[in-house]
Amino acid sequence: MDAWEGFEEGYARTRHGELFYRHMPSGGRRVVFLHGVGARIGTWRPLIPHLHKDIDAYMVDLLGHGNSDAPDIDYSITVQVDSVSDMMENLGIGQPVVFGNSYGGWIGGLLAAGGKLGGLVLEDTAGLDYYINGFADEGKLEGYKASLLRELMGLGFNSQKVMESIVGNLQKSMLTHEVLSAIKCRTQVIWGSNDRVVPIAIGERLRDLINGCAFDVVDGADHVPHFSKPEEVGRILGRFLGLIR
Repeated sequence: MDAWEGFEEGYARTRHGELFYRHMPSGGRRVVFLHGVGARIGTWRPLIPHLHKDIDAYMVDLLGHGNSDAPDIDYSITVQVDSVSDMMENLGIGQPVVFGNSYGGWIGGLLAAGGKLGGLVLEDTAGLDYYINGFADEGKLEGYKASLLRELMGLGFNSQKVMESIVGNLQKSMLTHEVLSAIKCRTQVIWGSNDRVVPIAIGERLRDLINGCAFDVVDGADHVPHFSKPEEVGRILGRFLGLIR
């Protein structure tokens, strides 16, 4: 069976360009899924069979990724936040839950801090200032950026110009203590026990800094638990949304 059966395709206008999305309407709880840097909405395919039928899912290609526009601009994280915010407004998606993996979680955290979300799921999230500044403090940030860029370009389908801009902006608008303290919506953190990209200690720190945050470790999962352990992630999401016990 085609994983995308029943999904509608469309483009949403934003101030920076059009975002491509796939939408599975259900009339239930609206969840916007944001992938990691260098990825695209195809990363969600393994999770789809494990999503509760009452989830009204929007899966989005971020600006500069997949089938979305890739304008010649500076790809700061705030550009991505503005684009997703515009998409939600133009599609009439008010106060959704955002499920963000890695870079997508960074975007979700900033949206939540701005009061735009009804719920937040952070999966192996990037952007925590404590983590990024740690590389800078050790004099390893430029090496980390170079390694990350090589990895992103090694995937074979990313624009070098876009990826260079994203990597170059890693120290802007990070998830600081102040930002995380501003998150008032219900929040769930999910982390892969075998994440070699962003260590589980960062997930634990997010749990401690976000008031009332729930925290689940997915045993055996890597940096993208929804891909490597989709059934378990689907169960955690369903429980967080109150759709399963």
